[in-house]
Amino acid sequence: MAGEWCKVPPTDDEAPSIKREAEGAKLYLRKFCPAAGDNLHDHLSEVLKKILTERPNDAITAFEEYSRKLREDKFRMQGDCLRDLHVPRPQFKDAQKLIDLFKVHLAINEDYRSVDEGTDDAVQTRAIIPNLFELLFYSEQVDIGLPRTEVVLLNLAIRKLIAKIKVEDVRFWGKILGRSKNYYVIEASLSDFELERRLEELERAQQKSERENADDANGDAKEAQQEVAEKEALEAALATKLSDSAGENEAGFAEEDDTLKLVFPPIPENTWLPPPKVPPEKLGTGANAKVYFVCNSPGLDDWVELPAVTPEQIVIARQTIYVFTGNLEADIRTFPPFPGNEKNYLRAQIARIGAATHVSPIGYFTFGNRKQDDEEMEDEESDAEDEEEEEDEADVVINRHYEQPAIRDLIESSNWCHHSPCILAQGRVIWQDPGKAGAEEGDEEDEGEDEAEEGDEADDSGNEKEEQNGSEKDKGIEKEIGPPLLTPLSEDTTQDWLTPWTGRLSSKIQPDTAVALIRSNVWPGAFAIAADKKFFNVYIGWGHKHNAYNYSPITMPPIENQYPIDSEPAEIQDPTFDEEETYRISQLPPSDDDEEEDDESEKTVDSEED
Repeated sequence: MAGEWCKVPPTDDEAPSIKREAEGAKLYLRKFCPAAGDNLHDHLSEVLKKILTERPNDAITAFEEYSRKLREDKFRMQGDCLRDLHVPRPQFKDAQKLIDLFKVHLAINEDYRSVDEGTDDAVQTRAIIPNLFELLFYSEQVDIGLPRTEVVLLNLAIRKLIAKIKVEDVRFWGKILGRSKNYYVIEASLSDFELERRLEELERAQQKSERENADDANGDAKEAQQEVAEKEALEAALATKLSDSAGENEAGFAEEDDTLKLVFPPIPENTWLPPPKVPPEKLGTGANAKVYFVCNSPGLDDWVELPAVTPEQIVIARQTIYVFTGNLEADIRTFPPFPGNEKNYLRAQIARIGAATHVSPIGYFTFGNRKQDDEEMEDEESDAEDEEEEEDEADVVINRHYEQPAIRDLIESSNWCHHSPCILAQGRVIWQDPGKAGAEEGDEEDEGEDEAEEGDEADDSGNEKEEQNGSEKDKGIEKEIGPPLLTPLSEDTTQDWLTPWTGRLSSKIQPDTAVALIRSNVWPGAFAIAADKKFFNVYIGWGHKHNAYNYSPITMPPIENQYPIDSEPAEIQDPTFDEEETYRISQLPPSDDDEEEDDESEKTVDSEED
């Protein structure tokens, strides 16, 4: 039978039926074919419909052609041709950037030397390339550090930075954690040529801004003069008009107008003056002695140089706590308001952390040019000596005769010292009178150096300094003096019953090959490692100081009074109607009848007296 392939076996109660077999065949023909996107029943129906409509001469040959054309018209590709092309993954672009790092290594290998060469010339090279693998080796022994992949990328990225910007004394400062991204910080020093170039650019920019401000001030003065002239002309016109109208009015009305004039109290004047701003330190000195570069992903992102820090930013950063986001251009909304965005706040925190946690074993650094004869020390006065000591302490050099003590002794804070200058309360390393301009600071430093060289001029400078100190005391300004350089850590003050520093060994079983670690409890995340006559300072943390109590923002200042109040206002009762009427009658002018009654009363009084 022709329909045997679609035959449905009948049940016991049903007999074989052609209708049921035809319905089964239709169901089979209407079965959807995923590869073709259609079913055979609809395809045959469309082909037959087209043949019946066009009625070709050779229907059998046309049947095959019509079927092929319908299949081609309904054919759809599973995907677009453009999508089938090769699309590189994001990791491919990152790999291309990383390949460039390996090419930079060969370019600078001939011009720069590493610290590990062991020769004296290697220490005095123009740009020392830090060896982060050595830092990784020692830090892993004390359970701190970074993953090896990050260390490799950092080492290559630093080499690329040195080849591009030509900086000196490059050092991996640390890693500051953020909410969405982290910051990798590099510390470096500018060369003398680059430093002079930048200072000249800053000076030219400052002179240009001063000229623009002077032009703006002249323009504002001219506008103010025009406004004053217009106001005087308007007042003169009003005065002439009022004088003419006053002459036409009667004298009584004029007197009444004078009595009805309102007398207002004087407008209060604002006597508050903002405190003088502390001038920032010049590039290459004080808190701006070093430059810092940051990035979010070493090797993939470019290094971004942070701007110079100002005293105001350091002072306000001490009063606020802000968690970094990883975006240098993010706004900071704090109270007191911070003058800048996240990159300025990051630079201020780096300055604070570096000044407090950069330590070294005692004896590793020494003061430069500090040897003087006893005769010269006796001849110089005390003021000149203090000035020279401050200048010498600002320059510390590596002691080439340094002998490292036993490792077990380096876990004591008394065997470590600060080699970075302290930041004063005003936000500067070198104290500066807020009333003086920044330009005077450089002149005073130059004068101080010349005076230190000549004895007679040193005597004059001592007298001048005494007069300046006396004037500062009269003004109520006290000069801040921070702790000297190379001060032992044992002299650090204890805050909130917290030991400032804690030390330990990497291994108690093998102390001869162990590594000494000392960590800061005031700034969690600051570490110092010492081993094999070397030491490393690194910071890995959130960039915040330890707070024993919950942080509470500074309260808002009280609302100022709108006007001065001499005494407390006294509450009085409202007058009654009779009292108001009596007061009104007493203020009325006297009439003719009242004058006659007064005359008669006076006459009667005179007659009675006679």
